[in-house]
Parts: sequence; structure tokens; C-alpha cells
Amino acid sequence: MISINATLFIQVIHFLVLMYILKHLMILPIWKLLQERRDHIEKAQNDILESERKAIELAERFMKEEEKAVRAASKERNLLKEEAISLAMAEYDQAQATVASIRARVSQEVEQQLAQARPSLRDHAVALVDEIIPKVIGRRIEA
Repeated sequence: MISINATLFIQVIHFLVLMYILKHLMILPIWKLLQERRDHIEKAQNDILESERKAIELAERFMKEEEKAVRAASKERNLLKEEAISLAMAEYDQAQATVASIRARVSQEVEQQLAQARPSLRDHAVALVDEIIPKVIGRRIEA
């Protein structure tokens, strides 16, 4: 049977001293280490969330900058296209004017050559008619 005597009180005191020693030498350092680990993990998770938020911000800023660059490039391309069209139209108009002046000059030269050639052609035509008629009719016509 269990008897309550002084050894029981000594064993209880030993137990309490052992609990105090175990608590301060083992349990509290482990508890502190677990708490530090939890704090470190929580800090790392917060850092990850912050980094993700910054990455999303940077991606959005990049997309906006890219969109602005695309719009600026499109505007520049349209301006260059319009400038090229106007230059092409100016060159075309200049070419048309050159062609018109060449055509007028050539037409004038042809008219001059025709004016010079008509009298001699008329003389040749009369001479040719004078030669052909006797052969066709068989006799010579006198005027």
C-alpha cells in the first residue's frame, strides 16, 4: 500500500526541480527556436508576397510602356508613310510635268519637220502621179 511520508514530499520536490530544469534547459530553448522559425517563415512569406506584388507592378508598368511605345511607333510609321506618299506625289507631279514638256517639244519638232517635208512631199507626189498615170491609163496626160 502507498504510505505518505517524507520521501513523497522529497520526490515531489525532485519532480518540480526536474520540471524547472527541463523547462529552462530544453523546453524554452526549443520553444524559442520554433517561434524564431515561425517568425522567419512568416517574414519569408511576406517578402514573397511583396516580391510578387512588385513583379506584378513591374509587369503592368512594362505593359503600359510597351503599349506607349507601340502607339508612338505606329504614329511615327504613319507620319513617315504620309511623308513618303507626299514625296512620291511630288516626284510624280514633277515627272508628269517633265513628260508634258517633252511631249510638247517633240510635238513641236514633229510639226516643224512636217511643215518642212510637206512641200517636198507634194513635189514628189506630183512626180509620182505623173509616172503612174501613163502606166495605168496607157497614155500620157498633158496638162
